[in-house]
Amino acid sequence: MSVAPVQDVIQVVQGDTRFPLEMQLIEYRCADQCEVEAPINLGEVDLVRLLIYSNKVLQQSFDCNFIGAPQNGQVVVDFWSDVWMEQGDYIGEVEITYSAGGCKTMENVIPFHVRSKGVKR
Repeated sequence: MSVAPVQDVIQVVQGDTRFPLEMQLIEYRCADQCEVEAPINLGEVDLVRLLIYSNKVLQQSFDCNFIGAPQNGQVVVDFWSDVWMEQGDYIGEVEITYSAGGCKTMENVIPFHVRSKGVKR
């Protein structure tokens, strides 16, 4: 189970809030090479959270909202707090909590880089 691999680092400007991040959660089958199996059906899911880490320390967690039909595996998260106040690199992990109990942290991580205003990386 995985978030589709992120090709690039998501660039954020220091102090930014309220930008949405849409994600599609995908099931992969890996043998010799990984292949997309199907979107994760969120019909049996209570909660999807995005956990933001800096230097392996949890900085913030955000509840995701489901988008459209549950079988599409799509969620969106709005960053409403001051998680992006410090410049540097961050990692996002997606955690799924199931209605029947238990949780799963997705394998792939989402990289973020926070830069100061007026400075390009």
